[in-house]
Amino acid sequence: MFATTAFLSGCFDKDVAVTPYPRGDVQEIVAEMGPTYENEIFVSLDENRVVKTVSKMVWDISFSSEPGNKTIRINTGRVMYAAKTSFTELTQVKDTAGLDFRWDYSGGSDDSTALFEWWNSDNVWVLNMGMDADANGLGLIAIKFSMDLEDLHFSWTELGKNNVQSGTLKKDDRYNQVYFSLLNNEVADVEPVRTDYDLIFRQYLYYFADHDLAYLVLGAVLNDRETSAATVFDKNFGDIAGADTTDHALSSRWDVIGHDWKSYSIDKGTYTTNPDMNFMVKDQHGFLYKLHFTDFYSNTGEKGYPKMEFRKL
Repeated sequence: MFATTAFLSGCFDKDVAVTPYPRGDVQEIVAEMGPTYENEIFVSLDENRVVKTVSKMVWDISFSSEPGNKTIRINTGRVMYAAKTSFTELTQVKDTAGLDFRWDYSGGSDDSTALFEWWNSDNVWVLNMGMDADANGLGLIAIKFSMDLEDLHFSWTELGKNNVQSGTLKKDDRYNQVYFSLLNNEVADVEPVRTDYDLIFRQYLYYFADHDLAYLVLGAVLNDRETSAATVFDKNFGDIAGADTTDHALSSRWDVIGHDWKSYSIDKGTYTTNPDMNFMVKDQHGFLYKLHFTDFYSNTGEKGYPKMEFRKL
């Protein structure tokens, strides 16, 4: 028995020690959205930094850069809605009578967008352009889309008017989506290179099924591609380890982290974060992190400054 064991062990190289990557200490990031929640904040966990800050007012629609993907999204952070009309000419649309307005669901699926399957008809759509930073309505637009190879073309006019304008969005695989401002008639510079960030802090519409209500919330959503997350509410933050993915499956649903790590007290008029709501995030490089939220206020007491703690697993 001993001789056989000695022979077999001689067939393999000796184990080579592998230096583990450094986990580091607990780190923190503050997403400075501001008291009106106007800013969209792109965050990299690997680099522990805010990669980019952009106003939610600079864009209205986005177009997927994924080859072959025809998905168009609307800016629900501004409470935008879309409805399909029975008309095929922009100037035929005079009002919103009988229209069924919809929004993009926060889970991120292409088939849960308000403009889903726009390519299957020649119909005009109406966009409710939502609100500005002071909650003033931005009006209604009649719009029509078409594609030429991988380029998205669109023409639009204010509802009931004949001031037709046109624009184009070209796919760019450096980014998850490319963006356009219909209000300013220009391509909008919104997201960073898609491999440079993991989370976006922003406002979006969330559907509360119990109340059959879409409500504007502030939360953290995942990078469109190659980022995933899981909730870990049954362990303390300090006890979470990488092996916990066995019991807490990672999901690519955009709003896994979402908005309800904080709660609002009507009586006190204040927000409270819940540090016992923990999350695991797998980033663009395949590293796992645990994170939770510890505050929603700035050092001067202004709301709209969510702070999270995180650590590489």
